[in-house]
Amino acid sequence: MSARPLPYTSPHEVTAQWADLGDARVVRVAVDAAGGDNAPGEVIEGALRAAGPNLHVVLVGDQDRVRELL
Repeated sequence: MSARPLPYTSPHEVTAQWADLGDARVVRVAVDAAGGDNAPGEVIEGALRAAGPNLHVVLVGDQDRVRELL
């Protein structure tokens, strides 16, 4: 038994719906906390600065190390 394919939604429709949301839109971004120079401290600091009501940052990496620095 095969699953029914999802109906096609054009990128233009998605963009229009997104624009209609105004200030209610929220973006969720995953960040590799272990990657980069001076990680994870610098990465976590930058993520905390960037995060806000409309930008949710999900830190990915060693859970114990990330929690220790938060």
